[in-house]
Amino acid sequence: MLHRPVLINETLDLLINRRNGVYFDGTCSTGTFSIEILKRLDENGSLIAVDLDPYALEVASSRLKEYHNITIIQSNYAQVEKLLPPLAVEKLDGALLDLGVSSFALEDARRGFSHRFQAPLDLRFNPKGEHPAAFQAIEILSGDELASILRQYGELTNSTKLARAIKESSPRTTTELADIVAKFAPPAHRERTLAKAFQALRIYVNDELENIKTFLEKSPKILAPGARLAILTYHSLEDRIVKDFFRRESQDCICPPEFPVCACGHKAAFKILTPKPLKASAQEIESNPRARSARLRVAEKR
Repeated sequence: MLHRPVLINETLDLLINRRNGVYFDGTCSTGTFSIEILKRLDENGSLIAVDLDPYALEVASSRLKEYHNITIIQSNYAQVEKLLPPLAVEKLDGALLDLGVSSFALEDARRGFSHRFQAPLDLRFNPKGEHPAAFQAIEILSGDELASILRQYGELTNSTKLARAIKESSPRTTTELADIVAKFAPPAHRERTLAKAFQALRIYVNDELENIKTFLEKSPKILAPGARLAILTYHSLEDRIVKDFFRRESQDCICPPEFPVCACGHKAAFKILTPKPLKASAQEIESNPRARSARLRVAEKR
């Protein structure tokens, strides 16, 4: 199954304002967004497509082989500043992040991203990487640390008891974890609780929120004036980070409101193009339920 992005036209209409520019797709997955970006560029435009998932990039490479103006790299988008110099690129004319887990990975029963399929409890975007898999992280973490992860990244209220049960059982497969979590979920909220528990572990294992923060902090330095930054989020934790960054970096002064005069010397780096995040239409949600939670925020580099 190919990754199916949401809000494609809305995203690209705002992202691409220079057909001859250099663009960055930091979450290429199976290449659908990359293909649509390339279709909008002229013969002088180019794309750098990055993803951590080696299996998704195999598919993307096959789908993108007809394009000469693309460079595909298996890497973490948060390392963007290290990826550009070898390509002789100083500044980008646009950057896109389509956050969260791809539908390609989610529907692959072997990857362990979903409680619906029995698989090793891995949850890593790059299963060949050095970071520990989810089942290994559970063994390493203390009960308090695991509870904090479930509470902070999954917003689960019974995190302490759930963490204790998980630690006692040391699950190594998705179904073993799902059986434990299900015991702490009311029947009406079982699916939602399972999704939140898996989300929490996935975010921790892949360091997702820190990667977003790192990329955002680097973005003013790697984007050319007038370049666009488009980010699709799928839950409140991601969206809050992007929203707060755009708000802060669109202001000249970020001093506390009680300060009589500005003492920070901060200068706005971005102009917000989406005062409110764009959401998918009812029609798109009907055809692609994943679109329901999507939020698109776009800003322009000053």
